[in-house]
Amino acid sequence: MNIVRERKLHLFALGILLFVIVGFLLPVPAALEACASAQGATGRSAMCAIGGLVFAISGWVLGFLSDWEVSLISCCIWVMTTGLSFAQVFAGFHSTSLWLMFGAFVLSAAVTKSGLLSRIALSLMLLFPADYKGQALSLLASGTVVGPLMPSFTAKVALGCSLSNSISDFLGYGNFSRARTGIFIAAWTGFGLMSGLFLSASFIPYSVLAVTPLPYGNLSWTGYLIMMIPWGIVMLSGMYLVMLLFYRPENEAPASKDELRAQKEALGKLSRDEKVTAVILAACLLLWILEKRIGISSAIVAVLGGLACFAGGVLSQEDCIKRIPWRLLVFVGVILNIGNILNLTGVTDYIEYLMQPLMGLVGNRLLLVIILFLLTLGLRFLIASQTATCVLVMSIFGPLAVKAGLSPLGVLGVSYTASNIWITNYQNPAYIAGLSNVEGRVKHKDTLRASLCHVLVCLAGCLVSIPYWAALGYL
Repeated sequence: MNIVRERKLHLFALGILLFVIVGFLLPVPAALEACASAQGATGRSAMCAIGGLVFAISGWVLGFLSDWEVSLISCCIWVMTTGLSFAQVFAGFHSTSLWLMFGAFVLSAAVTKSGLLSRIALSLMLLFPADYKGQALSLLASGTVVGPLMPSFTAKVALGCSLSNSISDFLGYGNFSRARTGIFIAAWTGFGLMSGLFLSASFIPYSVLAVTPLPYGNLSWTGYLIMMIPWGIVMLSGMYLVMLLFYRPENEAPASKDELRAQKEALGKLSRDEKVTAVILAACLLLWILEKRIGISSAIVAVLGGLACFAGGVLSQEDCIKRIPWRLLVFVGVILNIGNILNLTGVTDYIEYLMQPLMGLVGNRLLLVIILFLLTLGLRFLIASQTATCVLVMSIFGPLAVKAGLSPLGVLGVSYTASNIWITNYQNPAYIAGLSNVEGRVKHKDTLRASLCHVLVCLAGCLVSIPYWAALGYL
């Protein structure tokens, strides 16, 4: 047995030990027993539910298995020890959010395979001046525009950062130079960070909405966009200012756009697959925007749009296997139901009981946003999965916000945007994918200043949004 496998086996044993200690050895608090009884469960089953969650978190933090494997084992633990049925524990797999994500991933695969995404991004870049300021703006704009068309976060970032490499080359920026790093950050901001502006730009907000207390969890595509507009304005302007202050080259002369034109010309005329994909995407976006008015679920639209990509010949049966992230869907299917498991065993009520002394803080919008932001930030240093972090935060603070007379949608806005950090490499797989697509010509340490500034800009965006969210009933 090699050293790595042996180490992971020991960590796995530690995770199981933590579950046994929490689930079976620790005494059941009287308040937890009462909360569990009110839900028709027992105090010991509630402790086992907590123990299963502790095992899951230890697996996500220590990495002794992949996220989806840890999640499935946790489900098996809950079925065997909490008294909940298989259908109750695995209920996340028949949620509308999971099927919406499936359809969105299929659409994302079609956009990538057809080449439509590259064409849109290059066309937008040609509209801006061929200098640092102009091309930084072009990457911000193209990433933001492309965002809602492609929910695959990592694929978008990989494409945007690859384009940033080409832009830096034709502008003449050297390897590891300040300007090249700035152009990379522009791509990461536009194609990565600005995903927080659109519901369909990532599967993460759908995952969080699935555990958001009803009726707030029925937020539409348009409603989410309206909610995030102030944050988006602050993020775009704030990060652009960071690029100008810390990464702008000195004494720069505008370059030629010939290389960008050459890249676009190399794509040739709009292909049949691009046309088909564009029509399907346009139809899906229109139906998502009109969801509340026409009464057609966004999940149905996504699934039908994904199937249309296969029926239209853009994707093959082989693409269904290779281009759809099935392991991620399994992981999401599990974590979508964590809040429900905690609720059925009385753990949610127990958390609310423990939080009673802090309910005054939760009822204060400013303090709630600051607490949520700092808590999410801290969790991201422990939990590598952004999705798991956001779902945990909503599972705990969503019901508390409702009890305090507030909308839990602000919890979604704060946790989702605050969790998208890259202070350390392991915190953001999408960022790692983007960095790997610049061929080692940008160093992570050179982006640290921007990453710290991003935290401040993001916090400012959330704080600015508070009166706006309060006025519109989002917080």
